[in-house]
Order: sequence, then C-alpha cells, then structure tokens
Amino acid sequence: MIQTTNLLIVFMKAPLPGGVKTRLQPHLSPDESLLLYRAMGKDLVENLTDSPDYTLEIHFSPPHALTEMQAWLGQEQRYVPQSGGDLGERMHHSFQTAFARGYGKVVIIGSDLPTLGKAEILTAFSQLATYPVVLGPTDDGGYYLIGLREAQPALFQNVAWSTGEVLPQTLQNARDANLSVHLLEQKADIDTYAEVAALWKQLSGREELGNIHIPHTVAALKKILMSD
Repeated sequence: MIQTTNLLIVFMKAPLPGGVKTRLQPHLSPDESLLLYRAMGKDLVENLTDSPDYTLEIHFSPPHALTEMQAWLGQEQRYVPQSGGDLGERMHHSFQTAFARGYGKVVIIGSDLPTLGKAEILTAFSQLATYPVVLGPTDDGGYYLIGLREAQPALFQNVAWSTGEVLPQTLQNARDANLSVHLLEQKADIDTYAEVAALWKQLSGREELGNIHIPHTVAALKKILMSD
C-alpha cells in the first residue's frame, strides 16, 4: 500500500462558520474569516498534492466533518480524522499511527501558510536523514512544520499550545530528550489581521510567489480588503 516512506500530514479544521480564524475578528467578520480560511487551505493543498516524493494526508477535526472536508478539498484526497485531546496529543497520535503503518519519515504542517511549497517540504524530509527532529519556526513563537523519523511523545508534553512559548518549550523538550533539531527558515503564518495585511502587501495583487500559486487566497483577499 505504501508507495513512499515519506508522509506529509496537513492538520486542518473543517470550514465551519465561527470555528476558524477567530483571531482575525473583529477586523474581519466570521464570514470573511471563513472565506479566507477556505481559500488558503485550498491553495496549500493544491500546491502540495501530486508529489512522487511523499504521500499526502489531511488529518481533520472535528472527526464527524468528513463530508465538509470532501466538499471543500475534493473526494480524491486522503482524509483521516484527528484523535486525541489537545493539539500535542493529536499530533503525537498522528505520528504514532503513521510510523505504525510503515512510514519512515513523517512531517506535519498546519493550514495557516498558503505560500508553503514543495521545496520546503522536501527540505524537511531531507534533513530528517540527519536530524531526528525538524521544525519550521514562525514569527510568533510557534512552528508551522514538525518532522520526525520516530514517535517522540516527550516533545509534546507541557507545551502551552497557541502561545508564543510553543517553540521554546518544544526545543527544551528536545534538549531534555537529547534530540538534535534542525530549524528551517522562519516564516509568518497567517493568524492575525496584521499578518493578513502583510501578506497582501507582499503579494501586490500577484497570484504567485516564485513557483507557489495562490489564486484562491488572492481572490479572497481582494474581496475582503478591497470591498470598500
């Protein structure tokens, strides 16, 4: 069944009104937040699909939202419901089950960085040949990517999720477990209105950055930011 031993997992929430991108409010309405979330997720998945170098799975929450996920991102994707309590437990469970299924290198990313492309993903898998842990840090003290070559439950313990302490605490957990870490390029994921505005300024109306195509995101930003 496994065609490659590299697995890319995209952690995503179902596009349910009031349930996504709440930190963008009140600058954006719930409907505008949902529109942007759907657009960014669609661009991300379309850019990362169809690589011979890894298998892609979408691990989604809540677990009963498969119909909404398929309507959003297509029937052809591989969908797995997330399992566990907080974010750390859910990521650990995804890693653990992936390794149990025979994958040798597993990378998990979120859905808040529509400009993330295959090159960064392939770099992460490549670095896992040398390092047991790969992290992609974000400007706000979190990370947009984590890669492992075996389950490491200690990495996810005592982490204050959704705070600026996520990366420092994860790095401390790695040090405590004697795990060396490779850090990828730091990036800004799209969580706040300031980050939305910065992305719009960076794009300047273009639908691509390098070889990353984000037409859905640009269309949503035009509708939201130029509606006045």
